Amino acid sequence: MKNFFISCVLFSTLLYSLPVFTVNDNISNCDQSGDLIGLNCVSQSGLAGGGGEQPLDPRIVVTRLINVSLGFLGIIAVVIILYAGFKWMTAGGNTEETEKARKIIMNAVIGLAIIMSAWAISRYVLIQLYAASTGQQYGGTGIF
Repeated sequence: MKNFFISCVLFSTLLYSLPVFTVNDNISNCDQSGDLIGLNCVSQSGLAGGGGEQPLDPRIVVTRLINVSLGFLGIIAVVIILYAGFKWMTAGGNTEETEKARKIIMNAVIGLAIIMSAWAISRYVLIQLYAASTGQQYGGTGIF
């Protein structure tokens, strides 16, 4: 378990440091540009909103991160349901194995319901935060 944890930490460190190595070398003079926050350097790096445009709104980034992570969890729950169904079908009449498979299916369905509820709640909260921070109602601007 300790080795698994260490390898996960090392992998995530590598994953988060990769964008640093992809930045173009032509922005080495960003410190002298007079941009206190560094947004001009980010827009020149090619890591901005696609094609050197202005950086994405943090609300969009957070929303996409939440949607992707909950979608990934949903896929995992469906795979667990499929595994339990396969286990049930291959039990061969063994009542212990079918009971284990039924428990796995029930737990996976409960987990899927929790994931879908979390998605609905986070979507509602993000829409309300968008409306409160911009002063306008959400109207299909591509944020969600």
